[in-house]
Amino acid sequence: MEHFLINNMNLNKKIKSIVLLFSTILIFWISVATIRFFYIDQYHIKIDQALNDKKHLVIIYNPACERCRSVLPELFLTKSFSRGREYVINSANMTKQQKIKSGSYLLPSFRYKGQIYETVDKILIQKIWNKSHERK
Repeated sequence: MEHFLINNMNLNKKIKSIVLLFSTILIFWISVATIRFFYIDQYHIKIDQALNDKKHLVIIYNPACERCRSVLPELFLTKSFSRGREYVINSANMTKQQKIKSGSYLLPSFRYKGQIYETVDKILIQKIWNKSHERK
């Protein structure tokens, strides 16, 4: 009986270690995505420059937008370690003229090579992302 308890305690320690490791990795991953897409990209982006750039993907969103919240968290988490060939713009930071210039009326909006995609279709978003991030 005592042998069973010792083995059980060792198993519990291993499980706790694995859960702790997994939790640490998950927290790190979420932190990287949050810092990258919501802080670094937001405060170092020049909106007019982004709107004029047809070579890079431009994602326009609003944190209060239901449609944005339905697709962007997953996109940002899965792409948090990508090479940063996109602009992420919070529409609340745009002037009225910039909003008109963007041509986006429904969020989230994805702009690439002069095309505007106002969609929540995850398959289409993945295709746009892949096309805009392929190595040339």
